Amino acid sequence: MGQERRIHKRYIVPGLRARKREKILFGLSSKPTSYEYPCLDISESGIQCATKQKLQLQNKILLDISIPTSRNKPIRAKAQVVWFKLSDDMSFGLAGLQFVSINKKQQAELKMMMEKVGNDKDRTTPYLRSKLLKSDTLFIKLHK
Repeated sequence: MGQERRIHKRYIVPGLRARKREKILFGLSSKPTSYEYPCLDISESGIQCATKQKLQLQNKILLDISIPTSRNKPIRAKAQVVWFKLSDDMSFGLAGLQFVSINKKQQAELKMMMEKVGNDKDRTTPYLRSKLLKSDTLFIKLHK
């Protein structure tokens, strides 16, 4: 088995979402798209999400990350695709995205919210993880 290479603890956060943003005005600005990724887990350095789109390795994606708390404004981060794997039935894929640009204030806020509302992945049983995913309506829509 390969050695664990992750630096930061991962958390499972029920209802975690990442909405893709699209660059406009020659890349000087961006706007949210209708494409939303249901996310499986998150850490200070990255996020794992499901997608119906095939993501190319090394591609950079601008995201608005929403954690279901009292915070209304999403956290904006630029992430790079570091791995992509199709599901067994090839109906969706899983992607690992590493944050490449996030401001320090939002990163601190992200860490605080993960610790507050997330379940430590190392302590989350596969059964509980599957229950969280099965109850997530966005993830269910992605499977269909």
